[in-house]
Amino acid sequence: MKQIIYISLLGMLCVPSIAQTFDDCALSYHKKYNKMNFEQGRYLITRKTADSLRHVLDTELQGCILGKELPPYRLIGLSGKVYTNEDLKGKVVVFNFWSVNCGPCVLEIPVLNKLYLSYKDNNDFVFISILLEKEQELTTLLDKGLTKTRIAYEVIPDSKVIMKDTFKLIKAFPTNLFIDKEGKIFMRTTGGIVDSKDEPKLEAKLRSIIDHEL
Repeated sequence: MKQIIYISLLGMLCVPSIAQTFDDCALSYHKKYNKMNFEQGRYLITRKTADSLRHVLDTELQGCILGKELPPYRLIGLSGKVYTNEDLKGKVVVFNFWSVNCGPCVLEIPVLNKLYLSYKDNNDFVFISILLEKEQELTTLLDKGLTKTRIAYEVIPDSKVIMKDTFKLIKAFPTNLFIDKEGKIFMRTTGGIVDSKDEPKLEAKLRSIIDHEL
């Protein structure tokens, strides 16, 4: 029975999506993701099977969103600066989605600081950190000294609604969306590091993606 359900779900997930926009990609993704979670919740598929299906979904999503423009957004940073789609056209933009309760997110902050500082004088590059929690929770995290350093780059706090209604696809932290100068997604990465010794590897990976578009 479980094998039949797995084959049925796999067939459903592998049906190519007719996606013209970012929202089309998001809608297709959520429908399939929720269907898979429903079947797992009923114990009709195992956790291992669900993980396998998530990988299929993630691969499909990656192919779907590449080349798509994000829906209109208006972000207000802790600096007071406002960011919109139109303002950022002509620049390579990295959106970093994270949570203060995500260990790998916190561990990667020193790497993101280094990247930001190395590109901050380049007018063609913008780095924006989109935080799930409110500013007070960020302040608490920084006061504990868990990041080894302060955050040098722009942070958009209290972004639960923004993630749900605008960016839509954030199922795991950290997630990075890379936007080219035409305002289109050219890369998406998920997952951070679990050991500070991996900082150089992560930095090299992110730097390579950025440099490819600058």
